[in-house]
Amino acid sequence: MEMPPLAPGFLLATPTLLDPNFVRTVVLMFHHDERGALGIVVNRPTKRKLGEVLKAANLDTPDRTIHDLPIMAGGPVLTEAGWLIFEGDDPLGQSFDLGDGLRATGSIEVFKKVIERPTVGRILFALGYAGWAPGQLDSEMEAGAWQPCPLDRAMLFDVACEERWRRCYLSMGIDPNLWAITPGEC
Repeated sequence: MEMPPLAPGFLLATPTLLDPNFVRTVVLMFHHDERGALGIVVNRPTKRKLGEVLKAANLDTPDRTIHDLPIMAGGPVLTEAGWLIFEGDDPLGQSFDLGDGLRATGSIEVFKKVIERPTVGRILFALGYAGWAPGQLDSEMEAGAWQPCPLDRAMLFDVACEERWRRCYLSMGIDPNLWAITPGEC
């Protein structure tokens, strides 16, 4: 049975998923089709701040509020590749439309345009991404490793990183603390 597309949306690691790259992660999915899947882990902040990336890339922004934003560990693939989740339009058309005015891009050109705005707005920046080969994510879903969840921009911007996984489950009426790891377990 073919799975419906999971993007845009959240993908929640189930309590049974013990891969250290994905334990209790919330992945913002922005691509899923027969060629594979792509997303960004949005609940693993690093100790690094966005200001470090801006300085290293010799970029500046009139909106100083973004310098202290934490950089997310976006996933185990290409861990130095930058990804931006942002609100608003994409002046260059080089981003994934996530709906409701939310976009995702790996384009440095779009990143520059967004941070040059007088008020950047709410953004999330990650290094690395989560990627799946054709059919791989579908197999992992069938094995019970992932739970799809509707995309909710408030989870990205208004909920603390350490609460996102649990709150996403609760938003669907599921308490992950009550998840049975093996059949018959109480």
